[in-house]
Amino acid sequence: MALTGCKGPRRERSFAASSRNPEGPAPDQAPRVLVLIATAHGRTEWLVDRALRSVYAQADCGSRHVHVLIVDDNEPVAGAAASGRLGMIQDAVARLRSAVALPDDLFSTKVIANARTHGHSGSGAWNTGIQQFATEADARDSFIALLDDDDEWLPEYLSACLARVAPRTVAVFAHLEWVDERGSSPRPFAAEDLTPEAFFIGDPGVQGSNMFIATRLLARIGGFDEAFTGSCDRELMIRLLDDVRVDEEIVVVPTVLVRHHHHRGPSVTTDLAAKHRALDRLYALYGARFSEAARRASLRRAQHLFGYRPRSVAGESP
Repeated sequence: MALTGCKGPRRERSFAASSRNPEGPAPDQAPRVLVLIATAHGRTEWLVDRALRSVYAQADCGSRHVHVLIVDDNEPVAGAAASGRLGMIQDAVARLRSAVALPDDLFSTKVIANARTHGHSGSGAWNTGIQQFATEADARDSFIALLDDDDEWLPEYLSACLARVAPRTVAVFAHLEWVDERGSSPRPFAAEDLTPEAFFIGDPGVQGSNMFIATRLLARIGGFDEAFTGSCDRELMIRLLDDVRVDEEIVVVPTVLVRHHHHRGPSVTTDLAAKHRALDRLYALYGARFSEAARRASLRRAQHLFGYRPRSVAGESP
């Protein structure tokens, strides 16, 4: 399976959506799940003690069918240094598994190097994992759950997502909360809020760590666009929503089950040059598609949060 990250068709469409599916899959029919974690910026401590620990704490999720793939997206190194860094991450994972007394057949975990574009908001690392899993698993019946290396899931997250999976389901999105030094704030949304225009304007509530998406859908849209140096989750969601078919369903879990930790350490959000390049690309690809009101709302948000001003309209007030 080749991942291109190319844009899907530029069209507005609705999709089937509901807040819950009362009948989850029977235990012997549970789909395979890949938990995909991209790690960068030397954040191995957060990766293990926060993100991975929260995965291993997942309850009632058929953990023998849940596989974890960690993709190293740290600064590229060669030879023995590369294998040594992977070894350090693997050792940290092994220590955690031992500390929580996790049997070998539960949450099987593998660490690999990013084989694609490095450092572009994790897009190459995500695609490395998506491509590997899509070639190994039955793409008709499997799901990929993304998790940032500095975020965490509450123990019911995977079981809640799996309980909402029906034959038509191609994605499940639970609510998340932002956590920073001032406390936490939930980011609620409804299915009707998830439109291509909403993601062009900003972030209506779905980002990396609360994405639970059918492997077949991620493969169909070509994965992430690796040319983006930020905002890759917003761009992916525009193409994903465009591509959802009338016989497919997106489900929203109206409960906070994901914690997104907002911090001042190295990240895409704090790298303003990378963020500005990503926004340049977002507006180049989609700026003419949406209404003038949507464009101005998106630019106001980008200027307020990231000090962004598009080159082509630098003298214009957004």
